[in-house]
Amino acid sequence: MRTFLATLLLCCALGLSAQTQLTFDLGQRGPELDGRLIGLFYEEINRGGDGGLYAELIANRSFNYSSTSADYWSTSGTLTASLTTDDLLNDVQTRALLLKFTGTTGKLNNTGYWGMDINQGDTYTLTFWARGNGDAYEGNLTARLLSDDGTILGKATLSGPFPEEWTKYTATIVPTGSSSTGSFQLAGSKKGELVVDVVSLMPPTFNGHENGLRQDLAQMLADIQPAFVRFPGGCYVEGMSDGYNHNRFEWKKTIGPIEERPGHQNQNWGYWTDDGLGYHEMLQLCEDLDAEALFVVNIGIGHYWYEEYTDIDDYVQEALDAIEYAIGDTTTTYGA
Repeated sequence: MRTFLATLLLCCALGLSAQTQLTFDLGQRGPELDGRLIGLFYEEINRGGDGGLYAELIANRSFNYSSTSADYWSTSGTLTASLTTDDLLNDVQTRALLLKFTGTTGKLNNTGYWGMDINQGDTYTLTFWARGNGDAYEGNLTARLLSDDGTILGKATLSGPFPEEWTKYTATIVPTGSSSTGSFQLAGSKKGELVVDVVSLMPPTFNGHENGLRQDLAQMLADIQPAFVRFPGGCYVEGMSDGYNHNRFEWKKTIGPIEERPGHQNQNWGYWTDDGLGYHEMLQLCEDLDAEALFVVNIGIGHYWYEEYTDIDDYVQEALDAIEYAIGDTTTTYGA
């Protein structure tokens, strides 16, 4: 750098006493570039996925952001909420939210990452898992989309009672108004206890894919007409060791139903990722963009950790399995 600066200063000094003439021959073509050089690089950094390209509107939908508080969630009226690790939904979910309605005005609220973009006339799909607990909740639940001033833009009613076995609930909401900083609310109607998990609210998605991407951002990517998409990152793929775990990206944990994805701490960039935008969704995006999928694999190296080069067979097999999932036929394990 010092040599460069010295050379630059020398050139500036010489320019004071002499002029330099550059001649360009615009009729002489340079080397032709391969069209595959123009592409995109995606990484889960600064919420490029969760809260960004991924369409999910609920922040902290599986209550895994913190072990001590339900970040992004709040209560009002006759409701208290607390994290629980009892009788969980499955083996991969580590926490759920216990709701105790002590009256008829209990409300659970989520503002999303920076407020929810709610558009009049669009269809929003709500899904969540719930079970009754103790003095089980037997009333109805009302799901609402609210503007920033609390105006109800749309709602749907889910009828009780809610059994003590985990059950999946689905509803659609079509708002009659719009808000760029809206929120979601789940309101109770009587006393009782309910446990909820994996609360998801999806707007219309790019090309209508289930568990898909934001229409506006994905369309911007399509407009670039990339020849390839490199994903899911660099440091994000490597992970960072905390002395015990290295929190690297593992594609097999990012496929299948969202309630079966454990998510993981994005140690490099300092936040939890639900892995809803996983390997399958990125392959789907590449297909939609007619772009080559350039999948980045881990080779046993990360931030503050590494494997001996003689002990990376599992990493090689993981890469081979990823290829099989992408292009293998239905007679193969992962192609199926």
